[in-house]
Amino acid sequence: MEKLIRIGGTTHIICAVLLFFSWFSIGAFMWTEISAQNFSAMVQNPAWIPVNIILLVTTVLLIPGIIGLFLRLPEKAGVLGITAFYVTLLAIIWYAGIQFYETFFWPVIAAESPALFQAVGFSPTNKLLFFQFILSGAVWVTGFILLGVLTFRSNYISKWAIFFYTIGAVLFGVGMAFPVRTVGLFLFCIGMNKYGLTLLKDNSVY
Repeated sequence: MEKLIRIGGTTHIICAVLLFFSWFSIGAFMWTEISAQNFSAMVQNPAWIPVNIILLVTTVLLIPGIIGLFLRLPEKAGVLGITAFYVTLLAIIWYAGIQFYETFFWPVIAAESPALFQAVGFSPTNKLLFFQFILSGAVWVTGFILLGVLTFRSNYISKWAIFFYTIGAVLFGVGMAFPVRTVGLFLFCIGMNKYGLTLLKDNSVY
């Protein structure tokens, strides 16, 4: 179990670095398309796939991070702990699926059929797809808020780190505007780094 906790700490730190790097790479390589809100051109930018592969890897690596965190929290977490763990895990896996779809499918769809991309792209007009995006966001917010409450009650991690981690995850997960998501990502990365360091330092809150 100790090894899994250390893996969880390590992957939290790796995720913080990769998420920060990949997100600001999007701004660096695709700012022209973002500022013009030309999303079809953005997903066809040569940098789109490699940068989003890093985002996809980051999302997948967060899974052992959450597992390591849960293993370190007090055993008496009860129903709240179990619920927080499974909802957050579901949210991350769901987001990874969406990330895979956005990374590999969007460029092909945008190139082959602009009309179809309008229906299934950034602001999908397809009602079913739009609903699943909204639902995935709701699950993401619920999971990380529950996880935030659980870690707050545990007194294991610094309160400021819990605030950054939780609020950052919420803003990044559901923020539609690029600046809002950027602020969320910045907070989330700081929180993740602190969570990782705390997990790597045995039985310490600092």
